[in-house]
Amino acid sequence: MESVYEKFSTNIIKNEYQNFQPISILNLNAINKKTTFKVDVGDNFVSPQFKYYISGKVVQHEDGKDFPTNSKIKLIDNFVPHLFTEIEVKKHNKLLDQIEYVGVASTIKGTVSYSLDGNGPTINSGFQSQFLGGGYFCTLGNLSNFGLGFFKDVKYPIYKGGFELTFTRNEDEYALHKEPDDPLGKIIIEEFLLRVPVITYDDITKVELINELKELSIKNHYTFNFRSWQTIQHKNLSGKTLNLDVTNIYRNIHNPLFGIVAFQTDKSPNPDQLKDNSGFNHCNIKNIWFEVNSKRYPEELLDLDWKNSKFAIAYDMLMDYKKVFVRTYQELPLIYVNPKQFKTARPFYVIDLTRQPQNTAEAKNNIILHVDFNENVPNNTICYVCMISNSEFIYDIVNNTIRENI
Repeated sequence: MESVYEKFSTNIIKNEYQNFQPISILNLNAINKKTTFKVDVGDNFVSPQFKYYISGKVVQHEDGKDFPTNSKIKLIDNFVPHLFTEIEVKKHNKLLDQIEYVGVASTIKGTVSYSLDGNGPTINSGFQSQFLGGGYFCTLGNLSNFGLGFFKDVKYPIYKGGFELTFTRNEDEYALHKEPDDPLGKIIIEEFLLRVPVITYDDITKVELINELKELSIKNHYTFNFRSWQTIQHKNLSGKTLNLDVTNIYRNIHNPLFGIVAFQTDKSPNPDQLKDNSGFNHCNIKNIWFEVNSKRYPEELLDLDWKNSKFAIAYDMLMDYKKVFVRTYQELPLIYVNPKQFKTARPFYVIDLTRQPQNTAEAKNNIILHVDFNENVPNNTICYVCMISNSEFIYDIVNNTIRENI
């Protein structure tokens, strides 16, 4: 598919970002309400590397006034995804990609996937937040930062646009952290744009390209391939074991490639804004594994003991993920993955499921998470399970229809 576009790449006459406004701005700051964008570009093409632009202000919750100059209230690391509970991506009315618990999913993906490069995707996005003391903020980042694999993995231009993106607003306390003496804060989004790269070919080239894509459509070869990041939340943990069956919650028919597990203790919901939701807890796990179709991954016992600093194997599992999907960890410093930060803020349990036999029938295999703790899990602990899997959709450009390739 990419080779088809490469053939016509020298005949591009314009490739630049266009800003798209939401259909309505009435719900930008309405909790649990939706803000929708429609991205249509007529008979042109778009690159899937969409960006977001969000600006606004942090004010005192009670009266909307500015914070005093000595205030320590801050927007937490990776605060932008925490502004939303869910994001849906549709093209021609077909749901392609969806992410829930956006702040958690995005923080996991950012930690295991991104590099802290001066020209990289995280510098302006708030992943390492510099917004302290209230007042105005402004962020710019890739939509893929939110955990939306479609906008990261699809590399070639897409015909006509026809996208509908819906963002559901979250409560402010998920993105704010204050000191006890500070008043409660409130986040006001003033401007929210999508920046979409629109590609224009010369007229003759566009006709030739569209004709080739029609031929691919007839053969069911015009496809969108990307990795989905589905995040599952489980509350009410207790005792020294956890057995969580996610078979019927997991959306994909195909088996997952990786499972990433994270825990937060006494964090969100956080109405007093005294807890920092960007951090995670190791919960002194001893062993963790997935059971997929009665097979265990990993098969070995990890025998971790975080209180005695025995977590080297868990750290190595995180780095193995980078070898498979990122391949740059030896060249660039990474965000929050040195051993000390791994233990205190980003203890993500990354389990490789890529070597399992893939299911061939249109039925899900059983997927069960097993966890053994060295001690009783703390009260108010939430478990998040992030399942990474392949998704593929076939696009018929003649009829503007899309179907999932099962």
